[in-house]
Amino acid sequence: GQDWSAVGFSFWQYPAGSRLGWHNDVASGRLGEFVFFLHEEWKASWAGELLILDADPETLGVDTTGMSAMEAVEAKASLASHALTAVVPKPNRLVLVQEGTIHCINRVDRTAGTTLRQTMTGFVAGAAPAPEQRSVERLSSLLGAV
Repeated sequence: GQDWSAVGFSFWQYPAGSRLGWHNDVASGRLGEFVFFLHEEWKASWAGELLILDADPETLGVDTTGMSAMEAVEAKASLASHALTAVVPKPNRLVLVQEGTIHCINRVDRTAGTTLRQTMTGFVAGAAPAPEQRSVERLSSLLGAV
């Protein structure tokens, strides 16, 4: 329902034993994100699921006074009474996630061996922010060279 003007992405690899803690990928202008699983094989017993807290973070009723942003996300995930949605990282699966959704990546089991959980993860953004002045231009301006 909203116009978007930019898409960015990066590639990630998670070897056996790795995980990513609770977070919400909130950033100015972001409208949502996507996760595309790139590995060629994945067994459910290898874990590494994308865990999504299927609740509006603003309605969780957790007092986050005095907490950092990361502490607040962790508290909301820990105290929420909502069920989690576990997305098994099947090859070629695409997952779309609404901006602000609290999620994490479950630890990849050691039985995955040398197989890596691989993704292309990206974000869709709204209207592009005004371009910042290049560093050289700022420095020149400060020195009176412009």
